Order: sequence, then C-alpha cells, then structure tokens
Amino acid sequence: NNGNGRSSSSKKKKKKSRPKKQKTPGSHDDNHVGGKRKRAATSPQHHRTGSHPASNSSFHPSAQRSAPTEAALALSSKLKELSSRKRLQEALRLYHDASNDAVRDGHHGSIMVDCCSRCGDVKAGERIVSDMEAAGTHVSLQAKTALLKGYSHSGQIKKGIELYRSMCASRDRRDQPNVRTLNTLLRGCLWTAASLHKTNDGDTPQREVSGGVITGEEAWRLSKGLNLSFDASSYEYSIALLCQALRCEEANRRLDEMKSALLAASDGSAMEESVAASALSLARAYALLGKSKKAVEYATTSIKTIDEVAYSASSSNQPSPNTHGVESSTASGGKRSWRQPTDHDTARGSSRRSSSNALFRSHRLSEMKIEAVDIRNLCKEGSTLSCSHLPQYLATRLLYFSGGGTTDLSSIDAIRQGRDERDISDATEQLSASLWLSFGLCAAVGRSTNKLSADASSSMFGKLDRKALRAAGVNPSDSVLSEDGCVDFQKVFGPREESPHGTTSSYGTTLTRFRPINIELGAGAGDWIRVQAIAKPAEDFVSVELRSDRVAQAFAKLMLCRSSKSAGSISNVCCVGAECGSFLRNRIANHSISTVYVNHPEPPTQTYGARYEDITNVEAGSEPAHMLNSESLIAAAKCLKPDGEGRLIIVTDNMWYGQLICKTFDIVMRRERGLLTQVELDSRDGFYRVGAGTVCLYGGSPNEAIAHASPSSDGGSSYFDRLWRTGAGTHAERRKRFAIVMRSYRQGDEERKPRSSTASHRSFKSMRQYSQTSRKSPGG
Repeated sequence: NNGNGRSSSSKKKKKKSRPKKQKTPGSHDDNHVGGKRKRAATSPQHHRTGSHPASNSSFHPSAQRSAPTEAALALSSKLKELSSRKRLQEALRLYHDASNDAVRDGHHGSIMVDCCSRCGDVKAGERIVSDMEAAGTHVSLQAKTALLKGYSHSGQIKKGIELYRSMCASRDRRDQPNVRTLNTLLRGCLWTAASLHKTNDGDTPQREVSGGVITGEEAWRLSKGLNLSFDASSYEYSIALLCQALRCEEANRRLDEMKSALLAASDGSAMEESVAASALSLARAYALLGKSKKAVEYATTSIKTIDEVAYSASSSNQPSPNTHGVESSTASGGKRSWRQPTDHDTARGSSRRSSSNALFRSHRLSEMKIEAVDIRNLCKEGSTLSCSHLPQYLATRLLYFSGGGTTDLSSIDAIRQGRDERDISDATEQLSASLWLSFGLCAAVGRSTNKLSADASSSMFGKLDRKALRAAGVNPSDSVLSEDGCVDFQKVFGPREESPHGTTSSYGTTLTRFRPINIELGAGAGDWIRVQAIAKPAEDFVSVELRSDRVAQAFAKLMLCRSSKSAGSISNVCCVGAECGSFLRNRIANHSISTVYVNHPEPPTQTYGARYEDITNVEAGSEPAHMLNSESLIAAAKCLKPDGEGRLIIVTDNMWYGQLICKTFDIVMRRERGLLTQVELDSRDGFYRVGAGTVCLYGGSPNEAIAHASPSSDGGSSYFDRLWRTGAGTHAERRKRFAIVMRSYRQGDEERKPRSSTASHRSFKSMRQYSQTSRKSPGG
C-alpha cells in the first residue's frame, strides 16, 4: 500500500491505461529546481529553450532538439566577450542590431541582462526583460537570476525580494528559483542592510523594511517551502546575516543544521571553509555582546577548522598559487594583463584562473585566522567590550544610509539630475531602522528579536523598546544629523577641543581650527583606517563603505581593538555605510574635511583604461560605473578645507586605472575651475613621476609624505594591502604602487590650460611606453 488507499500495482495498471502524455517544454528545461537536468551555460540547450515565443506548451518538443545555428552561437560568443570586458554600450548595439533579429533568442537576452548587471545598469537589464516578455520570449531562470544580481549589486533589495517572491509563487517549475538564485539574493542582503521603503497600498501610504537579515530570513523560509537544497554558501550567508544582527542563538542553531545537512557533502573543503567563516562570525558577535567564553569557543573552532582545511590542501598536493609559471613582469595592475591576449594566453587561462582562485582562497583563510586569533586572545584576557557600552557606540559610531555591492550608474545619474536630495526625516528613520534590525541594537539592549519583521507600518520602537534604549544610554529621539541633513560630528565624536589659535584664510576670513576630520572612501573592513586612527589619536576618522557586511566587520574590529596607544576601544573612528558620492554630497558640509583617502579602489575592470578609446569615451562623458567617477571627485573636492589645506590622496596598484583617474581629474578641473590643484611629489618623498599630463601618476611606496602612517609590522596595513603583497592575480605589481595627491585650490594657483586631444594621446602613449619599459628599470 502506497499510503493513499491503493496498492502500487493498481496504480501502475491505471497509468498504463492512460493515453501517453506529451512532454512539455519544461521537461527539457535546464532550470529544473532539483538540478537533475542542469546544463552548463554554454550548452546549445539554452538557445533551444529560449528561442521560441513564450508559449509554454505551444511549440512541439521536437523543435527543441534542433541545434542552434552558427550565427546564434557566434552572437552568444561575442556578447559574452563584451560582457566579460564590461563593454555595455557595444554589447547593446550588437544585441539590438537589425542583422541579428532572425537569430536573437532568450539565451542572448540572458547574456545581456547579466552584462547590464555586471556594468551597473540594472535599468537597461529591466528593459531587456520587458522587451523579451512583450515579444513572447520565455524569460529563463538564468535571466531572472542575472536581473536579481543587478538588484543585489545596486542595493535594490526591495525589487530583489519582490522578484524572488514571484518566482517562488510560479507554478511553472522552470521559473522557480534554484540554490544559485537564493545565494544571489542572500549576498545582496549581506551587502544591503535593512532599509525603510515607502509603498502606496491604496490611499494610505505604507512602509516596508527590506534588506539585511529581514529579507534574508524571508527568502530562507520561502526556499524551504520549495524544498530547496541549501549548499555551504547558503548557510554561510544566512549565518553571517544573523550574526551581524547579533542573533547568536539562531545562528548557532543554523550552524548545527549546516553541519548535519552537509556532513556527507562531496566537496568537504567548501563545507569546512564555510564552517570556519560561520564560527568566526559567531565569535565576533559573542565578543561584542561581552560573552567571552562563547567567543573563545567559536574562535577556537574557526582556527582549528582553518588549520584542517590548510592541511588537507597541502596533503592533496594542490598546485601552489606561485607555481603557475607566468612571469610577474608581463604587465601591471590587478588580475589581468593590460596587453591584448594571445593564443598562448588563452591556452593557459584556465590554469591561471585556478592558481588565482587558490591564492585568493588561501589569503581569505589567512585573514580569517588572524581575526579569530585576535578575538580568542582578547577574550581570554577578559577585556572584551562591555555590553553596556555597545548601544551607545552603535548609536554614534555606526551610520548606515545605503548599501549595495558596487557603485551603479543609477546613483551617478541621480546626482547629475539632482534626485539625491537630503531628506532629514527619512534619513533619521533609516539610521534607526538599520541599527535596530541589521546591526544588533535590538539584541544589545536586551530586547527580543523574535518579532522582527518587514512590517514597518507602526513606529520602529515600541514603548518597552524605548525604555530599554534609554536605560542603555541611548535617546531614540536624538539624531546625529544637523538641520541641513549633514552629519554633525560634534554629536558623533562628542565635544572636541579647539586648537588654541585660529588662522586667517587668503580670503580674509578667520578659520577656527577644530580636530581634523579625515575620510577614507571604500574602507573595506576598516584595517587601514584603524592603523591611522591609532597613530593619530588627535584626529577623527570616518570610514565609508558601500557593503554593509564590511561596515559591520569594521565596526566590530574597532570596538574589539586593543593597542598600546588606544585605551580600550578606538573612539576616534565612525563607520558609515553609504555610496560615497551621495554621502559626500548630501551628508558632509562643504569645506569641513582635512583629508580624503582612497586606497586600492576597484576599477571598472582590471584593464579599463588600457585602450585609448576608453579615455576618449570618458572625455565624451560616457563614464563606466566605478567609485571615483567625476561626480564623486567633485563632491570630495567640495568637502575639503579651503586654501590648500584639504588633501585628496589616492593610492592604486593598477596603472591603467590610475591613468583613468588622472583623466577624470583633468575633466573635473576643466568643468569646475578653482577647485583642485595637484601636489607635486619628488624623489625626496620616495616618488617618481610616471607619464605626462595636467594630472599625472607618481610611482612609489605610500609613506608619511602622503599622510600614510606605517603599520607596526611589515605585514601590510589592510586586507587589500596584504593581498597586494602576495602578488594576487598574476599580474599585480608587487613592489610598485601609484599615487595621486590633490589639494584644494588656493588663490594664486596658476590656472591649468585645457588639454587638446593630441596632448591626451601623447600622454597615453608615454604611459604605455612606461608600462613596457619600467620593469627593466626598478627605479622607474
């Protein structure tokens, strides 16, 4: 008996008597939730399932078995190449070209949606999906996952969870999410903390919370309802979200669930690495809550697991990251060479990627171990942060405005069109919501997290919540924002002593000198700014980072830091989660910042700027999506103290990206006269000039001459600095870095003449000649 009152034999007889059911297109689809029919992205099946109009059962399955044409395969290859190089406009022109109307299909659409997401133009991806739907083309799971990736990178988690809900509610199994789709959304939740959104439900405006652990837990419940099989990354992301919100007991239970579910996993090393990362997240959260024994327990678990992974890798004779046989002097700047790839490059590409992945993984594990050892040693000494002080630090040293994975084009357009205006009331509510829901303020004041949800129709804090906050020394009605919407750093850092004297500017006004305020853009996990804050206790620092998981990690490191120069937690650093351009423009008062630092900024691609066309595109106003676009540089310049007192200091190991930044500065200085002037560096400072131009690069090692305090050891001042020293990415410069130092304009500075296109071309040629010869002469 099979449990429904009929024997299995009678069921078989009944099935035989039925007419044979015709297979539907879904039975051949490569998006099957269980993964049994999953095919590689290059499979011709993608063309077959997406090339027909979206009649889910209107075309005969035999049509799917026809091979794609050579023209369709060629178009796929070209679009993928342009996508990998982030050439969005070229890809869009090729995709929409009339000559491809006969071969264009759903697979090509999926590639383009992914390209739009990679290039930070999610609106273009939405238009492609809408066009596919209007044309009757089935929008595949790959296309929807790619669009979800775009939402995650741009911080639009509200749209992301709405898409995910619709996919889960679909009756067509082809459209239901798989584990890759879930992980894409969970990564987005890690990058974007809980945020308030206004919705119009009927005549009454409503508010909804999306992002962070709130959306992550909803996606987890929806996925369980589909019986989705979670992998190691799914568990790692969800545990990290719970720990970020200091929901330790829930995270602990999920870690046990992961160990039980994945114990017999084929890829044991991946599971062990996720266990190590999850245990470290728990150790960090318990340490912040002052639970030393638990923190030591999980820090020790993380250390032991990392050691086991390292031993397993060494015993299996995996290739060393440094034995890939590629000369490190081929070119400079990041993961890929600037030169055009050859056939030999293509042949060795797979091996190089494998070596690069092994190196990055090894570096990640070593960074995790460093932090785990620090937490274990700190908690053994019994000097963890008292839980009674945590709410006050959260309320004043962690400010979250917005998040995402990367800077996208929509944020740049919003600044240019004046749509990112300051809204004090919304910003104040946003700060409270993110702290309460995503960064652990609720748990820090001892309130239950069981009832936290996406519903924000009522006040964020109930009566008992407000009572708990006041008891912890936090007034829920206070705001660190001034009336004009800018951050009031007197409220953030507390009263600061003035210098005993004032100075007179060249404009005849008297300047009262407060403690210097310095900002680091793209601060990552806060390692570099922590070194600077310890070395310069008389100055205040602000770390600005887009990804909320890094903001939380930076805050935790600063709170748990102990050094000979810092008595207790570091109090002269504030961690900010925001897109740097909008933050500088809307939340920082003009002429108030002493120095803006940028260290190892992420380029659009590792090779962007290698072609002269890249530079001319920027000159023509077509900028790629990256942090240091022209609008961000203008916003940074306007924040600097006037009369040459403010500095903007950029350090990169990617020479081509440095060249792109120089050209962007050139454009900015022509647009905004009297804004910036370059500071000349020379050999006495340990720098040498690279190339020529109105704004040029300087090669050398960052030091006190450009206001970089050196770390106490030679191990590197940050995650990216230590990664750089390993030579990660095959072609990374191991001994050379490049600096650009600008200062605010001072009356009397010589006006820079606009450069001609011929001069730009000469500068580009000299830069390229330098890149080909500098390796032969270490002195540059």
